[in-house]
Amino acid sequence: MQFLRLLALPLEGALVSTSAWMRSPTAIPRSALAPLGEAVRAALGGEVEAIEAACANRSMDDEASVAALGARLWLAAGVAVLPRAGGAWDRAGLPHDATGPIVDLAAALWRHGVALLAARRSACDGPPESVLRATLGPIVAEGPAALAAATVLLLREAAAPARVAWVAGGFAPVVVRLAEDALYDLLLAHATAVSSAPSLGEMADYAEALVSRLEDADDYGPPAGREERRRNMAAIRGETAAACRSRYEGGLLSDLLDAVTGLAGLPCRADDEAVRKLEDAARDLRRLEAAGRRLGECSAFDRARADITPRLLALAAGRSGLTRIELARVVEIIAGAQAALPLVTFDAES
Repeated sequence: MQFLRLLALPLEGALVSTSAWMRSPTAIPRSALAPLGEAVRAALGGEVEAIEAACANRSMDDEASVAALGARLWLAAGVAVLPRAGGAWDRAGLPHDATGPIVDLAAALWRHGVALLAARRSACDGPPESVLRATLGPIVAEGPAALAAATVLLLREAAAPARVAWVAGGFAPVVVRLAEDALYDLLLAHATAVSSAPSLGEMADYAEALVSRLEDADDYGPPAGREERRRNMAAIRGETAAACRSRYEGGLLSDLLDAVTGLAGLPCRADDEAVRKLEDAARDLRRLEAAGRRLGECSAFDRARADITPRLLALAAGRSGLTRIELARVVEIIAGAQAALPLVTFDAES
């Protein structure tokens, strides 16, 4: 665990590349991190040395240590009088009149670092509205720049990012536009991750999470610009649904039908691991289908499933590497118990 990495944790919602900074009051250029670290060292002295010693042989994956050492560091840094010129500030090449606002924004976020960390750790639960209000409410007094940066920080990791934007906008309408832009960028990046996922299982995972986020965006509409939100979300839904459908149709052939055909053609029974992988692929396809349907491609999935089912059933004509029960299980996962019934009935009558 590195001191500067720990120090920067509450600032991540504000950090941007230096080229993208544009002196925004809600942003901190990454080139300011080294001067901020030096300023905190100068202000806290031996306390920083003690924290660094405690960081040794620990990692950022150690949640308890991050929370304990972070609380110790952030609270002290947030109330310290920090140098705003000279030394690393000069070497960073930032405008002299920009360092004060950067330090003020960083200090405001450090003062609330403990609450922000706790809220980030509840990201998979939304975070809940109660957590968001308890976290963002006190930051309002720090000014709109700090509230905006905190909002972006929480929004980027949230399972329900539109909820974060909605709560923040309720505290201060001035952050609504920035939060809305951050939400759109997040969902667009998420949609890209779905389309470019390297495996069927990862695509299903990403698609399920995106669907949840889009449904959250439907539930927590912005106080203004609802039509713009609707158009943006519709475009993301359409493009992602098409990507899911395309991968589903291809996966039915390459990940399922070809695999079943290969196993069925074996001279001896397929081993359990091969059958397990086949069933896993079928489950991933079914999850991808479910997500795609929620995005709005129902009829296309109906057609693809209707086309593949008889082709799978036909492979049961001869006993081979897959038993009828194993094939029936795959058909059941993909198309439901009713579709697999002919295989089970035939087997029972044999």
